[in-house]
Amino acid sequence: MRVRKVLTQASRALRRRSALRLPPLEQDQFVQVTSAKERVLPYLDDANVGSWFRVVRQPLDDGVVALSLPGLTRRLYGNERWTPTRDALLFSGISPELDAFLSVRSVILPRGRLGTEVWVHVEVPREREGARLMTVLNGVVGRGLALIQAELGS
Repeated sequence: MRVRKVLTQASRALRRRSALRLPPLEQDQFVQVTSAKERVLPYLDDANVGSWFRVVRQPLDDGVVALSLPGLTRRLYGNERWTPTRDALLFSGISPELDAFLSVRSVILPRGRLGTEVWVHVEVPREREGARLMTVLNGVVGRGLALIQAELGS
């Protein structure tokens, strides 16, 4: 009887924790510029992408990078990689938990003009720390995309 009681309590605790697991906070921001994708991509390579967003990138061991963001006292640690076509940069945060990507794609703008869309998507846990981080990231991403649009045309 005691074993059954312990298992029942453990089962209830597990259900409570899984019920509290909310979907992540998500943010999407993008800009469309009149420049062709081929012209935009060099502006977003490894050496330049961080500077648009005022992010300082420091490679560490085992493919981990540390990112310092304006307005955030704590560094972000995670793994980053470009897709094989080099039109999307993926970041998977280890500490704090964070998933993000920056993608570049060709689009048709109003009046049939060709252009490029630079899109940033971010997901953080739906917790107090995640909400604070999202507030900082919202400003960092917005300012970075505005700089890209000012440089490459709107």
